[in-house]
Amino acid sequence: MRWIEPSTIQEVQACLAQRVPIIGGGTWLLQDGHNPRAVCDLRAWAGSDEITHDAQGWTLGPNVTLHAWHEALGANHQISQILSLIGSPAFRRVATVIGVIANPQPVADLYPLLRLLQSSVLYIDTAHDFIQNDLASWPESVQERAIVGVKVPEIPKASRVYFRKYAKGRMTRPLVNFTVIMSSQDSRWDITFMASGLSVWPLQGAACGSPQDIDYAVRHWILERQDVNQFYQALILNMWQDIYQQWWNENNRGIAL
Repeated sequence: MRWIEPSTIQEVQACLAQRVPIIGGGTWLLQDGHNPRAVCDLRAWAGSDEITHDAQGWTLGPNVTLHAWHEALGANHQISQILSLIGSPAFRRVATVIGVIANPQPVADLYPLLRLLQSSVLYIDTAHDFIQNDLASWPESVQERAIVGVKVPEIPKASRVYFRKYAKGRMTRPLVNFTVIMSSQDSRWDITFMASGLSVWPLQGAACGSPQDIDYAVRHWILERQDVNQFYQALILNMWQDIYQQWWNENNRGIAL
């Protein structure tokens, strides 16, 4: 197998034109039993391990692992709390943030948050001679492009993120997960949410209003999914109930019941 370590856009384009698998954020490509004649390894790309942060958010190179980003964020960051629930410690040390986007599974713990935050990918394709920037989409792997970076906006200070997942065991792949972002505007709240594992594509919804209005809207959204069986509907309802209770407790802390 020929190992290609590109350092220029043109070299990456040549790999894409020849349909050479891209890795460095794509290790799943080498775990399906297929033995390609060549691979294009982006871990040699300039800044592949780079993590930068500014007022707009985070920019991550193609070889930045979940563990490395967790360390950079700090243990108390809301994103860190999600990262710490993904797989096992050994998995987080080798799995890359970009790999979650480039080679998505039907249930991907990090993708819903990246999408709800309107994260974007920096990529190389065969139609342009400079790096492109576009919103993260699902799935990336169907498109002929090599992702060389991802930009993740910072969570707004007035917003909260909640994440729940269900798996058969702590070290096994989750069967379903539910991610919610909430922001307040006076007495009203806006929320966006995404459920993965209920279908091939993650399902997204939104609601606004008082806490009671939002609770009703989310429950209605879950129950009207005709293509989702009752077991998974019940799982998501339980996750939402747990999130709603946590949200309610945080908003009413110090108030006598």
